[in-house]
Formats: sequence, C-alpha cells, structure tokens
Amino acid sequence: MTFKSPEHFHNKTGFIFHVVLALPLTAFAFLFLEIKNNGRGAVLQGDTVNDVIQILFPLVTAVIFIFGYRKFKKSSRNIKGDTLPEKLSSYFDVTMKFYIILGITSVILVLGLYLTALPIFILSYVFLLFFMSLQRPTPQKYVKDLPLRKDEREVILHKGSFAQLQDSDQQLGK
Repeated sequence: MTFKSPEHFHNKTGFIFHVVLALPLTAFAFLFLEIKNNGRGAVLQGDTVNDVIQILFPLVTAVIFIFGYRKFKKSSRNIKGDTLPEKLSSYFDVTMKFYIILGITSVILVLGLYLTALPIFILSYVFLLFFMSLQRPTPQKYVKDLPLRKDEREVILHKGSFAQLQDSDQQLGK
C-alpha cells in the first residue's frame, strides 16, 4: 500500500486497529451485560464440554497470540527499504497480519464466553484488551519498531512529509 504522508499511514493504521478492537468488543460487552443483568447461561450445557472449552480456548488463544506477537516483532525489525514510504508500506503489511491475529484471538474468546458464560473468558479478554492498549498505533511505536534513520524518525514524530526527506537526501547528495 502506498501512503501520501506519515500521517496518512497513521490514520489508516489507526482506523484498522480500532475496527479490530471495536467489533469483538461490542459482542463481548453485549454478552457480558446479558450474563450479568439477564442471567444468560451457557449455550452448551454439558459440564465435560464446558471444561474442555474452558481449558482449550484460552490455551489456543495464548499460543496464537504469542506466535503472532513474536512474528510481528521479528518481521518489523527486519523491514528493509530505501525510502520511508517503502518501510511504512512493509510495516503496514506486517502490522495488518498482527491485527488479524489479535482479531482472531478476540473472536475466539468472545465465542468461548458465548458458549460457556464462564469468567475465565472475561478475564482472558480483559488481559487481551490490556495488551491491545499497549499495541495501539502511535508515531512513537513506529519509531521504536522500525529501523529508521534519524531524519526519518523526525519526520514521523513531527508529522512531516515525505518531501522533507527527499529534500534532505538531495542536499546530502544521495
């Protein structure tokens, strides 16, 4: 994907992050309120099935999440590109894959809450929300995650433009 400016990149990334956050959160909030206020019970009634889901779903989401997070960190450190737009485009691809992982883990936990109405899913989802808050897209996070030159960092942090980098590259004789 091509971006017009670092701010365009930030807006696009932020929008997708918030969609991934909001959709499962809406379903989770609805289920949570139904369980607490209306006494909604588990869809599945078998104790054995609930026990298996209670163990399996959080374990699967933890494995998916840890794998996705490690892959994201490794991939973002290895981003190569001659220009900042190329680096941001690669970082966008890596980030979107990670957001898909976060979305999948959210949906699995919401599904577990829907099927069993057990508190383990509420707690697991709260932990996931906490971690997602740490992964919120910010210019400071991009600078931390990406291998950037000093002038590229400044452009991202101070909402500059790609033209500023081209001007400084021409002055340096690149």
